[in-house]
Amino acid sequence: MLLRTARRSRKGQGILEVMVGLLVLVPLALAMLDLAAIVLANQANDEIAKRAARAAASQSTRSSASTAVSQLKDSIKPTGMIKSVDELAVVDFATSGTQEVRVRSKISLALPVPIPFVHNSANLKFAAEAVEPIVGIEAEAI
Repeated sequence: MLLRTARRSRKGQGILEVMVGLLVLVPLALAMLDLAAIVLANQANDEIAKRAARAAASQSTRSSASTAVSQLKDSIKPTGMIKSVDELAVVDFATSGTQEVRVRSKISLALPVPIPFVHNSANLKFAAEAVEPIVGIEAEAI
């Protein structure tokens, strides 16, 4: 009889240890999933800004650069965790001096697991800027 009670308490202890371990490991795994989503969204936003800056840099005027960036924005389809591309615009188009174009992008991200007790954690926003030299301007004659 005493042997049977000892086996039951060991089984109960094992179940309790598993439950306590899961209580720590599950939130940790979910936090890692959110962190991975944040890193991937930030990389995607940087890539969007770089692509837009390259598209704008191949144009010769600010208006044609803005049109190229606008067409790129229309071609981007929100997928997965990226809810929307909120802004994709030419910030600066310097044809004299540095001859570079600066583009800003902003995206909205939906986290796979919203962080509890954090206001608006399900809807994060990321911003990025990219600068490229303008290559669409013809060289001046010497």
